[in-house]
Amino acid sequence: MKNKKIWALMVVAGLLSACGGGGYATPKEVSELQSSVEQLKSSANKLSSIDPKNEDYSDLAAFGAAVGDKRIVVLTEASHGTDNLMLLNTRLLKYLHKEKGFDVVLIESGMFDLSRMEEIRDIQKVNYADSAPGRIFWGWSRSEGGQPLMNYLDQTANNTRPLRFAGIDYFAQGVSAVNDFIPRYERFMLKNNSVAFQSVQWASYRKVLNNIISFEITNRPSEADLKTFRELSASIDSELCNTPYAGEAPLNSKSYWCRISKTLQQETLYLWHGNTPEGSSSDPWHPPRDIAQAANAQWWLEGPYKGKKAIIWTHTYHGLIASEKNLQGVDVVNTASELAKLYPNQIYTTHIAAIERAPITSVESNFIPNSLLYMNYPTAANLQNLLKDLSIGENGLMQKKPNHFGSSYQSLFLIPNPGAWTVDWKKYPDQHWPQALD
Repeated sequence: MKNKKIWALMVVAGLLSACGGGGYATPKEVSELQSSVEQLKSSANKLSSIDPKNEDYSDLAAFGAAVGDKRIVVLTEASHGTDNLMLLNTRLLKYLHKEKGFDVVLIESGMFDLSRMEEIRDIQKVNYADSAPGRIFWGWSRSEGGQPLMNYLDQTANNTRPLRFAGIDYFAQGVSAVNDFIPRYERFMLKNNSVAFQSVQWASYRKVLNNIISFEITNRPSEADLKTFRELSASIDSELCNTPYAGEAPLNSKSYWCRISKTLQQETLYLWHGNTPEGSSSDPWHPPRDIAQAANAQWWLEGPYKGKKAIIWTHTYHGLIASEKNLQGVDVVNTASELAKLYPNQIYTTHIAAIERAPITSVESNFIPNSLLYMNYPTAANLQNLLKDLSIGENGLMQKKPNHFGSSYQSLFLIPNPGAWTVDWKKYPDQHWPQALD
């Protein structure tokens, strides 16, 4: 029956010329499918542009209506550093900030690195676009497609309603993490008379810390050092995690450093899970990272940005709600699935698919080729049934059938192609601004 539907769908959509019935579909089935296809087409909205400079947002009215009063919008990209995905997401971000009251963007980048970006601007008056490379993840900060986001952060920084930003991710060799983190961490612990910092075990703890900051996946610490790290982390948490955030600058907050400590602990599992059934030490295990990302997002949303509406911009791997099981039959955990537990009915998730990556039987091919389109997940059962049988380019722009439209994301943007991959380390190099430790 599935093949009959797809065959009939392609015929009524005009994608294939008539090639003989062969008993595949009755006239009634063809008529019903034709009606459903026309409904599906009429529910799609044409977009005028993916260019962030285009600030006529009338074409995004349906998207805004679908977002409604949700507190969180998740913008996903199926490939980091790919221009057209980033340009469209930046246009959506600007629309959400200008027209829908979203004042924060939480980015899949190191929590400490982005905190240092804020500090570098405040103290040394360095633009975000200049400090971003090596701090904000390379897909944004070192690509042509990412520069409009960097420039918009700078543009709004001194406005009465700046678009604030923060990182929610682990440590991944960020320039501030490598150069600034350990001295800053130790200075904070010293100023707060940390018993853990004064422990004889700190040297062993610091060894593991160095391996984390350097992202040494294949250089697993000794079991003795990992055991000490876990024990001292528990002591650090007891010192830091019982003081709620009270409006102070994040880098001066015990609550902030509590989240840093817990992120470091999750990263040891992410990097060095070689003794567990899930994989080897050279194959990172994602759930600990995603659990940390969700908890870090919650910290920002219930601390410095309490009550504010927020955009979360991340890869589809983290941002599309997981709806699959692993080899052990356990539900896959990712950032989106964790956030859904924390913020039920408060999240609206978008996804961008590229038409040129789609086979003839995909949902994209049933629309006008090379169009820019937006579709909110339909409420009509016949349209939902039609969509579920079709493939959609999802994680990594790879086709999924059955797709996860409706369950993992509520909004589908269709663009002709994903654009060029323009990441350039030479054009956007690391720069280091030393921090002042009082």
